[in-house]
Amino acid sequence: MKTNISFRNPYTIITIAALFYLYEFFIRVSPSVITNELMRDFNIHAGELGFLSSLFYYSYTIMQIPAGLLGDKYGPRKVLAIAALICSASLLLLAYAKQAPMIGLSRFLTGIACSFGYIGPLMLASAWFPKNRFALITGLIQALGCIGATIGTGPISYFTSTYGWRSVISVSSITGVILSLLFIAFVRDKPQQEDTSENNTAHKTSELQILKFVISNKQTWAAGFLGFCFWSPIAVFAELWGVPFLMEIHHANASSVSQYIIWVWLGIALGAPLFGWYSNYISSRKIPIYIGFILGFIATFGIIFWHPASSCPMDILMFIFGLSGSVMVVTFGIVNDNNPKHVAGTAIGFNNMSVILGATILQPVTGYMLNYFWDGKIVDGHPVYGLDGYICAFSVLPIFSLLGLITCWLFLKETNCVKQYK
Repeated sequence: MKTNISFRNPYTIITIAALFYLYEFFIRVSPSVITNELMRDFNIHAGELGFLSSLFYYSYTIMQIPAGLLGDKYGPRKVLAIAALICSASLLLLAYAKQAPMIGLSRFLTGIACSFGYIGPLMLASAWFPKNRFALITGLIQALGCIGATIGTGPISYFTSTYGWRSVISVSSITGVILSLLFIAFVRDKPQQEDTSENNTAHKTSELQILKFVISNKQTWAAGFLGFCFWSPIAVFAELWGVPFLMEIHHANASSVSQYIIWVWLGIALGAPLFGWYSNYISSRKIPIYIGFILGFIATFGIIFWHPASSCPMDILMFIFGLSGSVMVVTFGIVNDNNPKHVAGTAIGFNNMSVILGATILQPVTGYMLNYFWDGKIVDGHPVYGLDGYICAFSVLPIFSLLGLITCWLFLKETNCVKQYK
């Protein structure tokens, strides 16, 4: 009995649930270090790979609101357990794929499953923690996800070069089964002593009413667009095309340059809880957002147009880039401030959908832009794209920071970290 009680404390439950977000991020970014292998083995170019990879984000984006509705109705514990099993099966599909369309199918199914990876832990955070800690907990969950991203870059690059990408993906599928068992055994949707009045309200409110409430809230839309502006550059650069861009600059292999991308994820891992805490500490949502977009403009402009060849300044730019993207967690605080608890899953899902929409749109667009500027060069069976093509494809990234600053100034209302609905 003592063991059962110990695993029902908030921090243990959130940590176990957030392991799926770590797993999700590993899956999301791992293609960035095997782009050349995938193009070679399946005889495809960057535009095709960008589209196939982006199918993860199409299904992930489409599923955000349904995932929130399912979480509100059935509870995060059940949906997380099922999602982890789907992840495991879809990774096996990728590991044994023989034709390029199978990459797309695997990514599509994985996106469906991973759509619960952030929503589930945040729903649990909303239920198990007081309101004034929500942004901090959101940041800590995001930091754990960045550990998965770090594993999905440097270490995966090493193991891929040693054992082959198919073996690495195949072995990683086992993790999904283990996580599913952990969720069933230890995660609980809410404290037993929690007041049931909010739960009763949820049962009296239909899914359609919940959805109407969320999408009619202008502040939810403002938060979603800000999240979109924060994460779009990260999705394009750190999650897919950054490694080959750096390979072109440094004339090195993927294993060598993946260390630069790790600095992005370290910046996010440190910045997410820091900015979540800072937002609550100063009782402001807007000030951290202003800081984040200013940092984002400096970092993306420097990486794209300066792209220093020496290690130290590039590491600093990458770290600042990660810090800027980490402020995305504050948008979830805005959503939590502006929506009652019984619609929390749907509101979080809507915001996460908006955040990830950038990858859905921009990853394939960037790939096709690279292919447009391609001079036909092929090395070791895969296309090699020139620096000018990367600069043209990435030149839009600093603009997102400017759009975010304007949106925050004109359309976002300061909540002072106070819940607007009881």
